[in-house]
Amino acid sequence: PLSLGIEAQGGVFAKVIDRNTQIPVSRNKIFTTAEDNQTSVDIHILQGEKGMARHNMSLGNFRLTDITSMPAGTPRLEVQFTIDSDGILQVSAKDLHTDNERMVEITSVSRPLPVPEVPIGDRSIRGQADNGIEEMI
Repeated sequence: PLSLGIEAQGGVFAKVIDRNTQIPVSRNKIFTTAEDNQTSVDIHILQGEKGMARHNMSLGNFRLTDITSMPAGTPRLEVQFTIDSDGILQVSAKDLHTDNERMVEITSVSRPLPVPEVPIGDRSIRGQADNGIEEMI
C-alpha cells in the first residue's frame, strides 16, 4: 500500500505509515496546535507519496474539538493510524491533556470514499517529526 498520513499546515503531507509497511500495523505521531488558544483541528487523511497534500488521494476528514486552550505548540495531540489484517483503516486523534478523542474508520483505501468536506486551513496543527524537528501540519 501507499503511504498514509495527514495534511499539515501549508499543505504538506505528513506521513504516519510509510508505503509497503506490512499489515496489521499501528503507528502514531504527536502533533500540536499552530495558533494560540486553538480549540479544534481538522484531520485530513491522505494516501500517496507526494510531498504536498493536494497531490495525494484524500480518504476523509474529521475534526477534533474541545482541545485545551493553550499557547501554540503547547497541546499534545496524538494521531494514530491502525490497519487491521482485512485492510480496514482506523484513524484517531486524541488531546493527551484531556483524553478527548475522535476516530474514523475507512473500509477501502484503494479509492476515495465519499465523505463530507470539512474546510482545512484556518485550524491547522503542527507535527513533531521523528528527528525532533517540528513540522507544521
